[in-house]
Amino acid sequence: MAQDTKLINTELKGELPKVLLAAGINSSYSESDKCLDFVDSGINYWYTIKQVDENTFGLTLNRKGYTLKGDNAYLPEPAIKACNEVNLSQFSVKMYCDEDKGSIKLVHQVFLKSCKNLTPEAIKAVLKEMKEANEMFNNVYTAFEKKSSELKAKKQEEARKQAEEEQKRQEEETKEYIIDTPLAKLALTDMKVYSVDAKDKELSKVDTSVRLEDAKYICPLITVVAEKVGTYNILVKIYNEKGKILLYPGNDYSIETPIEVKKAGKDFEYSLDKFGTANGNMWAKGTYTVELFFEEEGELKDLGTKTFEIK
Repeated sequence: MAQDTKLINTELKGELPKVLLAAGINSSYSESDKCLDFVDSGINYWYTIKQVDENTFGLTLNRKGYTLKGDNAYLPEPAIKACNEVNLSQFSVKMYCDEDKGSIKLVHQVFLKSCKNLTPEAIKAVLKEMKEANEMFNNVYTAFEKKSSELKAKKQEEARKQAEEEQKRQEEETKEYIIDTPLAKLALTDMKVYSVDAKDKELSKVDTSVRLEDAKYICPLITVVAEKVGTYNILVKIYNEKGKILLYPGNDYSIETPIEVKKAGKDFEYSLDKFGTANGNMWAKGTYTVELFFEEEGELKDLGTKTFEIK
């Protein structure tokens, strides 16, 4: 540490500012970042220094780059390609795309015994190289970004067409099962639950219980088998441990969801609508009872009773 402090004091704070000043550049040392900062033509630059061995240190000039995060972010894939193009054409200036830190940086590194060996002309030449490398990056990035956008648009269009074809195929498959028939008997074989937030983002996996910290909106997942195909209106009443029914104001049921059975005589899962609140204050730890009903020819019929737990 003492050696690094001496190196900073003698070179980064002492000799290097003199060379920069001779090149017409004013600089200032940043104690927090341990670097020498300056601005040239409105662009931020900074020098960092690191001991290599007893007689040599590495002096790195960094130029403000671009961000891979936020509203004005550059896309990583074309940015990496553009950096590679810059590095192939430049001898002493290198460009790096750091996806982990979300930034693109332009650097120039030399190994010295003393900053006295630098000349104002050498620094000006490096700044010129950095400017040229930066201009090249912008040009090639624009070209790569355009190709990337066109490829992405092409893939999206292909995916859209595939989805349409799959939908048509499924519609053709289900035509033979969809017949004009009144609702028929429905049997409940299983019920589990999972939880989501206000934007339907899944907070817990399907199970017979939900953790209290994940309990925002509860979604029952029922498994039923029908004697005939048709549309069934599923109505749900949810009771807490005290036997109090949980309802939204003005409703007679906690949940009401129509399901469409396209194949008779087989078990199928159906996810019912969510019930709860965005802040989760509807729920407390305990066992909840779920009564399920369905409508058949205007008559309400019992489908079954299940329970789930909030842990």
